[in-house]
Amino acid sequence: SRAVQSYESALRLNPKRDDILNNLGCSYLLQEKFDSAIEAFERAIALNGKNTRYHNNLGLSYARKGRWDLAFAQFISGGDKARAHFNMAHLYDQQGLYEKSKNSCGQNNCLMQSGFSGSLETS
Repeated sequence: SRAVQSYESALRLNPKRDDILNNLGCSYLLQEKFDSAIEAFERAIALNGKNTRYHNNLGLSYARKGRWDLAFAQFISGGDKARAHFNMAHLYDQQGLYEKSKNSCGQNNCLMQSGFSGSLETS
């Protein structure tokens, strides 16, 4: 896509731009190129591991691949445990995994007010 080409061109000029890597990952994820998205988000995290967006986007990528354990680990890295459980519950719900959704949220009494939309967060 044009977006991917633009981000890759920008990275050739400055390969240490974590924000561009994050946006590249988002572009790949929207194209359902999960492995490429994961690689881009991991590279962004290697440059700026404190950015919670990158962890949440990586978690979303893992969830889209069905790697729920890795998704949960990234959501914890990107915030607190209650929010991580809420994120998982929301994603399980989107996939029609209602019992898992209920269990994930019920274990930590998370509220549906944390604001996670299951969407990407660009820089």
